[in-house]
Amino acid sequence: MDNLEETENYLEIIDGLLLTGGQDISPECYGEEPGDRLKKVDISRDRWELEFFRRTYRSDLPVLGICRGMQLINVGLGGTLYQDLGSQLHFAEEKENFQHHEVLIEKGTQLFEVLYSYDKLKVNSRHHQAVKDLGESLQVAARTEEGTVEAVESTEKKFVIGVQWHPEALVEDRPCFRELFGSLILTARENAPSPAG
Repeated sequence: MDNLEETENYLEIIDGLLLTGGQDISPECYGEEPGDRLKKVDISRDRWELEFFRRTYRSDLPVLGICRGMQLINVGLGGTLYQDLGSQLHFAEEKENFQHHEVLIEKGTQLFEVLYSYDKLKVNSRHHQAVKDLGESLQVAARTEEGTVEAVESTEKKFVIGVQWHPEALVEDRPCFRELFGSLILTARENAPSPAG
């Protein structure tokens, strides 16, 4: 993943981007020194995915980020992360092992509209990193009751949304989460070139 120029070639064949989960993002990517509780990182993957996201963003293609993918969106637009919630936000320590919890969806956001106007939903995130400083042109779309950012979205692009949880594992119980993927696909289709003929 060292050849960053390859990202331009991929842009020619995609109509949208889904950024998936994975390992921690290196603090080097947002100008910090690694802390003691940082887990495994892959700086070459980080740099490649960040460059690919930035080019996708500049090309006005739709983007959905899940877990690490949400954090990539934030870092890619100049934001920072809490490297470890348990040590940096003490209230997070007692909840570190709980996978299911409620998030509060901000009314008036695109995420609120996509998720059938629910303002509170039970989700399945378990992460030790989270958004600290918001990236440029991003707004918070969901938080925990304690204030931890659980979703972000662009204020200037048609569809750039990141969620800290894993909606792909919730679509059977909560059909509204299917709409996240449906909205990504719908927006991607709108961007796709018309077939010749």
